[in-house]
Amino acid sequence: MKAEQIDWVEFDVSSTSRYYRVNGVVKLKVYEFTAPIDEKPPVVFIPGWVTKIEVFISIIKQLMAHGHTVYYCELREKASSRLAIPKPKPEDFSIEHTIADLKALVTQLGLEGKDFYFFGSSLGATLIADYLSREDTPQNIRPISSVFMVPALEIRPHTWQKLLIRIPLIFEKIIVAIVQWYMTRTFTNPEEPEQAYSFIEKIATIDGRKIQLSAISIDRMNGYQVARFAHKVKDKILVVGAEKDWLHLENEAQIFADQMSNAIYVNLISNKFTHNGVMGNIASKYFANESYDEILPKSV
Repeated sequence: MKAEQIDWVEFDVSSTSRYYRVNGVVKLKVYEFTAPIDEKPPVVFIPGWVTKIEVFISIIKQLMAHGHTVYYCELREKASSRLAIPKPKPEDFSIEHTIADLKALVTQLGLEGKDFYFFGSSLGATLIADYLSREDTPQNIRPISSVFMVPALEIRPHTWQKLLIRIPLIFEKIIVAIVQWYMTRTFTNPEEPEQAYSFIEKIATIDGRKIQLSAISIDRMNGYQVARFAHKVKDKILVVGAEKDWLHLENEAQIFADQMSNAIYVNLISNKFTHNGVMGNIASKYFANESYDEILPKSV
């Protein structure tokens, strides 16, 4: 499919986007940010469950500046995915399907048998860990190393959330309002009030039906827990947490790292650092096996 040129004027950067068919009924959107001097292995970027690409462009720009072309991949629960399925069901959004999509994407991007890196945020990091833990993931589509930013240790709906995700979507506006209220009241650190606006904006852009089916699928498997597979991950991993992030608790990121045999952990203190160029610089230096101690923030 022909690539579409996109100018991210606010960020002074451009990308292309195109769809890749990962199986007979699913096409996924990938944004390609080409490095000015494309001299390093590319980075396959897997974002979290409910998020927007704009949140990560500052990170992507730094990866590009260090010579990495970045493939930002939107998986099947995103609004951009194209599903040739007349009546999608929760099983169409299972973790098994998502891992299979990720394997297919790496191949479709032409990275089979080539050097590349993974960068995952939140649920995206958890999915990459799952991908790496599986013995049936071929060696020729495994990365050199990976960076996990504020990874999700567990996704397990509470009782009221189990009911909420099963409410008919004719009440979508009410559901969205409830989720926005809950996220802003529960996960906004008073020291970083701008997080409230971020939650509201992200939730407003989701595809309600796809997220609903994805959530029901995870609920049916009794939640998605890193403890089931993290101990099987032997790959090189940098895990990054932020102690002021109330959504992705810093101690959970530390636990995530401790469960993997070849992972190291860094505390970036604040989302102000995890979601800007500091994170991109640290990831680039980690990929290059260089020291990043001098750019670690000491406080906010």
